[in-house]
Amino acid sequence: MTLFFIAPLIPGTGSTAARGISIILGLMISFGSTSTVGNFVAGVVLMYMQPFQLGERIRIGETTGDVIERASLYTKVLTIKNEEIIVPSLSALAAPITNFSTRARAQELILYTAVTIGYDAPWRQVHELLLRATERTPNLFKDPKPFIPTCTRISRTASTKPELKYARRTSGR
Repeated sequence: MTLFFIAPLIPGTGSTAARGISIILGLMISFGSTSTVGNFVAGVVLMYMQPFQLGERIRIGETTGDVIERASLYTKVLTIKNEEIIVPSLSALAAPITNFSTRARAQELILYTAVTIGYDAPWRQVHELLLRATERTPNLFKDPKPFIPTCTRISRTASTKPELKYARRTSGR
């Protein structure tokens, strides 16, 4: 800001060349800062909306993990592979945000997974093994029982293997 007031007092700044250079520098700074300004504005919007808090498990676009830091320009997410990913606020605002923690604290959360089996694997045995695995997993509700739609999701095309979709309700603890 001080440079704005001092610049006219510097010798040679009144020339056409100095004006041209100042215009080019001004354009470079303004175009170069658009993403920074956009990230800042998106960060303020995210702070106002509060779609997630520190420590919550979220998915922003393709990134899933726990929020370890929130700033006006970015959000840091720690994935289950222990990777620290910085998501720019502008990207976070533009992408779908899924918060797994909010509903899990208030009520139940339904977890889904896909299990791919070989053509020769007996799907009924896989079905039974999945049910047994849920019985042995802590913090899962015993009632209602898990649901495994087996026949509707089995695909036998040349490009894919048979797939069982599996879902289980959890207490979120």
